[in-house]
Amino acid sequence: MLGTLNLKKADRFPSKEKEVEKGSCTAPMPSQVIDILVKPKEQVKEGDPLVILSSMKMENTIYASENGVVEEVFTKNGENIEAGFTILKINAN
Repeated sequence: MLGTLNLKKADRFPSKEKEVEKGSCTAPMPSQVIDILVKPKEQVKEGDPLVILSSMKMENTIYASENGVVEEVFTKNGENIEAGFTILKINAN
């Protein structure tokens, strides 16, 4: 015997929807951060623009999904990020 092999059952067609932590703003696709429009401790309202991303030569603006205060920003302008990356966290009011 040469070793042990562990197998894990995986869904054939995994769900594209991941559970996202409430208050998290995540990248919908691999992107480059063009401009972060908010700072930590800044008050935001639902619908306010938070960040501009560039992907496949198109700019995408990410908007706040709820009212709250920006708790932390996890990236910076010019950084390349993966799909699902948490860009910032909003503490809901």
